[in-house]
Amino acid sequence: MLLRLQSYLHALIRERAARQVDESALRLPELEAPLELDPPAIWFPVPGMYGGFSLRLDGDGHVAKPNSDS
Repeated sequence: MLLRLQSYLHALIRERAARQVDESALRLPELEAPLELDPPAIWFPVPGMYGGFSLRLDGDGHVAKPNSDS
């Protein structure tokens, strides 16, 4: 499930900022690392894109839902 969510997130980032991702050769974020944080959230900066992407999980356990703002 985590890999599926990660692939959707990567598609979203590429949809919004493909040129910047390619030009800067960015490595897209992996979702496993934020699960170890409290709260489970990260910020993914994209050069040339104001604000980048804010990624977090809302809720706990199996009912947690991914949320991204850009």
